[in-house]
Amino acid sequence: MTETARTTDHTSFLRRLSQSSYFNLIVSVTRKCALRCIYCYATDNSINKGPHIISDDLLEIIIRDAFAVRHPKITFEWTGGEALLAGKVFFEKVIHWQNIYKDSKKDFENIIQTSGAVYDEGLYDFLIDNHFTLSMTIDGPPEVHNKNRPLPCGRGSFDTVFKSFKYIKKRQGHCGVLCTLTHSSIGRMKEIFDFYAREGITSWHTNQYSFDNSKPVGEKREGITPDEYALYFKSQFDYWLKTDSHTVYPNQVDYLFKAFCGRLESTKCTHGGRCLTNFLNIDPEGNAYLCPKFIGFSDHRIGNIKDQRIIELIHPHNPRIARYIKERLVAINRCEAESCPYLAVCSSGCPYGSLLSGQDGTISGRDIMCSGMRDLYQHIDHRLAAYDLKTITKTEQVQKTHRLTKNKKRRGLQKKKKDGPIVRRCASLKHRNLVSRNFKTDRARVDSSQNEGIQPRQSQVSNLYPGISKLTERGRNPRMTWKLNRVKVKLVTCISLNNQPEKEAK
Repeated sequence: MTETARTTDHTSFLRRLSQSSYFNLIVSVTRKCALRCIYCYATDNSINKGPHIISDDLLEIIIRDAFAVRHPKITFEWTGGEALLAGKVFFEKVIHWQNIYKDSKKDFENIIQTSGAVYDEGLYDFLIDNHFTLSMTIDGPPEVHNKNRPLPCGRGSFDTVFKSFKYIKKRQGHCGVLCTLTHSSIGRMKEIFDFYAREGITSWHTNQYSFDNSKPVGEKREGITPDEYALYFKSQFDYWLKTDSHTVYPNQVDYLFKAFCGRLESTKCTHGGRCLTNFLNIDPEGNAYLCPKFIGFSDHRIGNIKDQRIIELIHPHNPRIARYIKERLVAINRCEAESCPYLAVCSSGCPYGSLLSGQDGTISGRDIMCSGMRDLYQHIDHRLAAYDLKTITKTEQVQKTHRLTKNKKRRGLQKKKKDGPIVRRCASLKHRNLVSRNFKTDRARVDSSQNEGIQPRQSQVSNLYPGISKLTERGRNPRMTWKLNRVKVKLVTCISLNNQPEKEAK
């Protein structure tokens, strides 16, 4: 018995957009930049007209309007150009206006995306002390990064950027990393992955560079094709599966797991399919776009914050947003009509990717990377379906032990409050020994059981790894979703155990 394909209508799509609890406001603070990246859209002279830094009046309007949106969680992302060129005084004003207009019922955070080319310890300290999260772009090892992101004089920027990274990580405890994938990066995935792992970068997000013929900026030869996209991310996924460490985790892998586990509400951008009405970019003149990638496309300007409030700019009745929704429905319905098994994973791709793929200036076309993404999803589907399920199921013993010890620790903490400081120290030592003893015992037990060829129960096998196609079908089931959300932990843990059996036996 075959199911009839469900078609997403206007009402259900609006309902899906309204389910997002996050509003991501990307503010392009300045047009000035400290680098001359080969793929940057902002090198076009037509884009560089107007004020170089956002005005004080405009800044107040942006922050005031941001707290009036329906979303309970707001992310202010300060970018550029180079946001840090605005200086300390600018961010003091940001803090001032946020303190005046903030809503006690709304959570908000500040994120700064910097190139790292402006090394200023005093400014870093000020921002971190005031709870700004700093993130930067590092495209890989020096030879890759310097080619993609040179200084205006032509010299490489890696030394300064990495000096900034180390200082921010030391002060902040972590530092988010963005990587731009260009043609020069193809074939160097392992080198880039190992570089990040070696330097303590445990998670990074990768954006592919797609050359746009309608905007004569960037180097055309550095744009990647769908085949190159698939080649890079397939090799990244396979290499990640083989790594010993469970701490190194590319965001692309994380997004994919969240998407096919039915956790789209957790994703803000990639594979989320909910950027309409939940994302907005403001440039230094107050012009509003769906995201920074649309800057320079005059036909895709949503409006201006001087004339309309943010709540009006992102409302479905705004003519531009209404047109976007209609165009995205065309893209989604096409995928549904073709019964694409990966629609629930990619959500018909990125609107900007759809814009690049067509000649009509709409976002209703196929994502320019569609064939590459489909190839990637099929590859991961086959890899998971063929994976050793026995190893996965036996790893549950280790996780069960961790849950038990966690509960014992919770009970121990309750006793500490009653017994005082001397017993607190004894309880802590007792718990530490308990965790160490149980963890070693169960890891050895897992290794021995694998050698004995113990078969897992059929129900466990069928529930854990049916492959991505079946994962998307079952992702709506709450019980199934809970199990699938733990797949990535199971994968990494079992691989770590399998790669070092002799060490653990000793």
